[in-house]
Amino acid sequence: MTLSRAFLKKIYFILEGGLLKFKTRKDILFVVENELMFKYAYEVYQQLSGDKRVRLWFCVVYPERFNDVSEMKKRFKAGVVPYGLARRIKWDLILYPNHGPYFRNDCPKIYIGHGLGSGKVGRIKDHYVFGKYSLNGNGRVIYKKIFLAGEHVKEQVRKHYPVFYPHVKVVGSLLGDRLVNADIQNSVRSTAPNLDRGKKTVMLASSWGPHSLIQSQKNKIARGVRNLAGEYNVVISLHPNNFNKIHFEGVDLAQLFSEMEHENVHIQKPGDDGHLLLPFADVLVTDMTSLGLYFPLLNKPIIFYDSPGQEYFPDSLNQELRKASHVTRDVSDLRSDVREALKNFDKEKMEGLAERTFSYRGRARERYSYEIYESLGLKQKL
Repeated sequence: MTLSRAFLKKIYFILEGGLLKFKTRKDILFVVENELMFKYAYEVYQQLSGDKRVRLWFCVVYPERFNDVSEMKKRFKAGVVPYGLARRIKWDLILYPNHGPYFRNDCPKIYIGHGLGSGKVGRIKDHYVFGKYSLNGNGRVIYKKIFLAGEHVKEQVRKHYPVFYPHVKVVGSLLGDRLVNADIQNSVRSTAPNLDRGKKTVMLASSWGPHSLIQSQKNKIARGVRNLAGEYNVVISLHPNNFNKIHFEGVDLAQLFSEMEHENVHIQKPGDDGHLLLPFADVLVTDMTSLGLYFPLLNKPIIFYDSPGQEYFPDSLNQELRKASHVTRDVSDLRSDVREALKNFDKEKMEGLAERTFSYRGRARERYSYEIYESLGLKQKL
């Protein structure tokens, strides 16, 4: 850094410090990189939006990953700040639904991802939350706090990732609480009006990547959906990355979806929230996607696609999910799998998994608020 730049930077911080003394409200920034992460952030935004002691802002890091950023600006009272400006501001708190790019080191940060500890091993062979993404260049944890959904995962952090243990806070799950109290009929009417209310519903929820259900079994899935639709409603929910050609090369999704068309089949569009239809499903067919870990809250059967090539970390709750589910490595006869899953379903085992996954059920709003306000030095709003 040249002498002149160092001098200007010093002047900037002096002026900034003087201005900050006159601030009367706390500024909170939500960092969102795509529409899925925006949905996680929105759950927290709703809690804080009525408090006049804080101002809420969104930083849309990659506008090209959103269908319409201008629509988001109209819909919410929060301001939208471009990353180039946001990275230079001293925020009172930054909330991350997912890891983001660089922001100032003197801004306290909280990681507010789903906190489920799905624990799948990806391409980098490092834990996504308790690994290098959560560390700065000096090997220090970036986040003041990392939110978790359950005490079980906290204990796994203590055993396997002790450097992160002082930072983890168990707050429950906002989305999990909402699912348990979901208005099923209204959700279905608004999201998938074509489903037959007189039939059971099978939902297929897939992660992304070469070992995911949709990418590794796409042809069998297409045939299986047509077979299932004669007896059941079928809902298809895919991780948003499957709609990005970078992550799902050489596949014409429009053609694949056309092969699944049926009056009882609903395929969610990019940007739609797959969680909304979970309460309506009678059986879930899933892989290592985190969406599958919410389903035990509803205490219904799960068919777990166990990809031979997928690895898991020692703390993985997906390994626990396998034990409570009907497991298959071949989805060529889904109708038989569904019948077996319904016939042999163990409610106690699934309820036990839900207990390990989600702590403080019904109290997530209270616990989120406490940890956020404590980080701001404010009293919790009652």
